[in-house]
Amino acid sequence: MEKEYKNLVFLFLFFLIPLCLTPALDNYTIEGGLQLLINSDQDSAPSPLMPTIGFSLPFWQRGIFTLNGGALFFGTYYQYQNNRALPAELEHRDFLVLASLVDARIGPEFIINDRLKAGAGLGLALFIRLPIPLFDDIKDDFAPLAGYFYAGRFAYPETEIYTAWKL
Repeated sequence: MEKEYKNLVFLFLFFLIPLCLTPALDNYTIEGGLQLLINSDQDSAPSPLMPTIGFSLPFWQRGIFTLNGGALFFGTYYQYQNNRALPAELEHRDFLVLASLVDARIGPEFIINDRLKAGAGLGLALFIRLPIPLFDDIKDDFAPLAGYFYAGRFAYPETEIYTAWKL
């Protein structure tokens, strides 16, 4: 009987402690937008403009300046060609790449009224990509493609301009 009691206490603490440390849900902001991936290679698709969905959470605010952190999620098609990972059109795709942009940014935020705010920010973003091979004959390119993505190509400076309104 004592072991069952210990298990119940453990389960109670396992669920209670993270709940106490979690910020209030009204602090989170659900975000959507467009992500531009600038591509200067002439042998591949033009720079893709991808829809995104994500969230952010304010960590600190002093006057008009705020520090936010968050994540955006999106996906696009790639091909591995000439030892490079390149954005691809639908008919030339080899991989579906699911991506997440996890960032921290600081900048001014202006409250326009009780439901609308606007701002700008600068920060650092970690670009985390997961390539998924779409065809069996392309699986040999998975390791070189993943190596290309993470060979110093995962930390980026970030700028943003935004407006946000409460629903």
